Amino acid sequence: MNLYEARNDLSFCRIDGHVVFLDVGHDRYFRLSSRLEAAFEAHLEGAEVSKADLAHLVEQGVLHRASAPAQWERHQVATAMRSALELPSAPSRVGPRLVLDVCAVVYRTHRWLKARRLKALLAPLAQRTRSAAVAAEGELIAATRQFLAARKFVPIETCCLLDSISLLTFLARRDLFAHMVIGVTHAPFTAHCWVQAQDLILNDALGNTRAFSVIRVV
Repeated sequence: MNLYEARNDLSFCRIDGHVVFLDVGHDRYFRLSSRLEAAFEAHLEGAEVSKADLAHLVEQGVLHRASAPAQWERHQVATAMRSALELPSAPSRVGPRLVLDVCAVVYRTHRWLKARRLKALLAPLAQRTRSAAVAAEGELIAATRQFLAARKFVPIETCCLLDSISLLTFLARRDLFAHMVIGVTHAPFTAHCWVQAQDLILNDALGNTRAFSVIRVV
């Protein structure tokens, strides 16, 4: 078979007329040369692409044989319209047990981020959200506020990836499920992630995410 498709563990989005890629299998963001970017766009549109350019796209890890087994399941998420951080709320009670629970989750995630590739970390999150029922919004907000209140007592510097994976793990242990959204900007290049349920961002302000184009939803 001579048909090719984008790899399932590769995500991409278009920003300012360019294509930005996220390869979770190799922990990298990248862009193609102008020629290969044009070839990739042409391939997506069903136009004819030279064998040489197809070969280069395969070498770059962008395309693979269509008969290859799927490696990843893509999710969709609604456009964010609200943030739990910006909704009225009462102070969350923070007890020792909650702090220890959050501390354990954050420390474990911190170790995993140092020792494992991104794909190995994100795959279990995708497994959890694949068949999970939609959680009640009030429960998600309450649990998120508990996590964020206790997180202040964990002596590890905050980081969007660390804290988003930790929050998802914390929620999943309570049978509450949401998605992690990864976004990028082009010039200058930056990457960011946050946790979102439907159109509600749980752990970030709405304005902080508006500058980013979504490149992957887990």
